[in-house]
Amino acid sequence: MIVCGVGLFLDKDTPTNNNNNNNKLFNILGIGELLVFISLSLDGVTGVLQERLKASHNVSALQLMFGVNCIAPVYLITGLLVTGEGFSALYFIGRHPEVTLNLIAFSLASAIGQLFIFTTITTYGPLTCAVFTTTRKFFTILMSVLLFGNTLLQRQWVAVALVFIGLSIDAYIGSKKKTEQTKQQQQTQIA
Repeated sequence: MIVCGVGLFLDKDTPTNNNNNNNKLFNILGIGELLVFISLSLDGVTGVLQERLKASHNVSALQLMFGVNCIAPVYLITGLLVTGEGFSALYFIGRHPEVTLNLIAFSLASAIGQLFIFTTITTYGPLTCAVFTTTRKFFTILMSVLLFGNTLLQRQWVAVALVFIGLSIDAYIGSKKKTEQTKQQQQTQIA
């Protein structure tokens, strides 16, 4: 429900007066929807793999983060070389060296964010982390809309309701599971 609500909230109405053929092609092909589907699918697969890794190898958040950060540069460098974007980035930094401080600040903020993400995964599980990140994205967008005075379409209000209902159900199920686990632990201690 949360993912559907976020998707419904972000879905753009088809532009009625669009002269750009590339945008028409992307709207027809649904490239954005396909990319969101692929991203969510990979999040789901990643969560399952991380849960198995956590269960089978008692891994800490830092170990999990270290492993991911050792593999990620291989994919990143390959993509940068294949597309040629790496050379463009280096050329841009060479022309604008003042951006270096911003890149360092962004990297540090990203590393700190990763610590929170991997700690959440190893402590509470990947599903909870996915709910946190999706909810955070939604609230960021919603606050942006409210702060800048944009009006929401009726469909977007339905999306907001879906997200909050999904969050409420998740909170209810989570508290119910904790209550059941506590009862089981108490019964085990008594026996």
